[in-house]
Amino acid sequence: MFWIFLESLLINEVMNYPSDESCGEYIEIYNNFNDTIYLNGFRVSDGEDIDYIMPVSNPPNYIQSRMFILPKEFTLIIDSDYFLNCSINYNLFGNVLTVDDNAIGNGLSKNDSIYILNQFNDTIAKFEKPILNVPIAHSIERINYEVDEWGISLNVNGTPNYQNSIFSNSFLKLDSAYIISNYLKIIIKNLSNQLFSDTIKVISKDTFYFNAVINPNSNYEITIPNPNSLKVELFSKNFYDYFYVPIFYPILIINEIEYDNNPEWIEIYNSSDIEIDLSKFRILDMAKNEFRLIGKIGPRSFKVFRSDSITDFISLNDNYESLILISKFNFQFDSVYYSSYYGGKGVLTLEKINPSLKGYLKDSWKSSLIDFGTPNRVNSVYIDSSALNLEIFISNKKVKRGEILTISTYLKEIDDVDVYLFDDIGRLIEKVYSVKGTNRIIFNLNTQNLSNGIYILLFKGSKINKKTYFRVYE
Repeated sequence: MFWIFLESLLINEVMNYPSDESCGEYIEIYNNFNDTIYLNGFRVSDGEDIDYIMPVSNPPNYIQSRMFILPKEFTLIIDSDYFLNCSINYNLFGNVLTVDDNAIGNGLSKNDSIYILNQFNDTIAKFEKPILNVPIAHSIERINYEVDEWGISLNVNGTPNYQNSIFSNSFLKLDSAYIISNYLKIIIKNLSNQLFSDTIKVISKDTFYFNAVINPNSNYEITIPNPNSLKVELFSKNFYDYFYVPIFYPILIINEIEYDNNPEWIEIYNSSDIEIDLSKFRILDMAKNEFRLIGKIGPRSFKVFRSDSITDFISLNDNYESLILISKFNFQFDSVYYSSYYGGKGVLTLEKINPSLKGYLKDSWKSSLIDFGTPNRVNSVYIDSSALNLEIFISNKKVKRGEILTISTYLKEIDDVDVYLFDDIGRLIEKVYSVKGTNRIIFNLNTQNLSNGIYILLFKGSKINKKTYFRVYE
């Protein structure tokens, strides 16, 4: 008999938003110990219900189902309905278990924390950092076995019993990056409990050196003036990584989709001011199929990829689909989820209203106004956000937590307005204001429950003709 230490068994991945709402939820656990862990009597809880972990009844021959985990091994806990008539295929292998109920807990949701309990009711592993803006069919993955940091999987359907797509051995990670006032801000985070002290060399168009001292679990901000390159390299003695920096305004965008006619095609838009080599990029669908982009795309230009000219073009689902545009280094540039009720059926295509909108949101898309769409042209449903002529008054743009902000504006030709608050990486915090039948806005925003940082207000206004306009204020 031996004791299981708190960090020996880890929850490593959570799928709480599968593409089939009736099945496919899973929790991946990992044995970070040097000895076998036995799971007899172990249970899983979502805070509402508790289920016993148990072997799969009559498991298919391509998986194992045993109540122990070998050292450094993954084990998947999946709802029992997956093995009945589930429309999802996770290509399972390795050790797979289930629970003594059709669903895990009370059915996993985006808000749930998850706990693994042993036979003595001790909490052995936990997941307490839900991410609310996860696109459908994407899991939440642990970044590193040693720290409690999480992110959205780069893979449709996640990485069940595989190494996580965002896994990194480094204790430094890219926290966020954005352009503001002609400066590129890069924020990196020290995930470890040790002080990081080193010179970091940043190579963009020019080379910069930063003497970085980063306290445990703290951030370090790098500022680059007048950025003219999308590719940024960071070097230090203890840390090496190479990635494309995410900008708040998207760079490469999935802008239009033809999924209901042949040939199928996907249009990409380059919102930057430089030419981009597309050979380092690929698009993945919900079934993990992918095709690589080819050629180059000019600044502020479109490029269409068609099924009749790309040999490995993916087959787009006519009912619902998830698409991810990623770089050579698995950095996600854009993600799209669409359903047939978004639009784009028959002779119409599915067009984005404005490239700056989030691709995985329903309100970002509409059916084209022109038969067979607008390949390589501005979308027929395009709305320039500057059409709002929006001038916003904020009583104080830099505040301390707990202070009250007064926000007011006047929107011409707008009848109904909703205002949403997001954090600096685009996660929705709450709807802060809503008004109907008027275009004059004034309201107070209480910052008591907000942490230090940069926040984004999104104003969504609609006219009588039902067109929807957006304006983002940072």
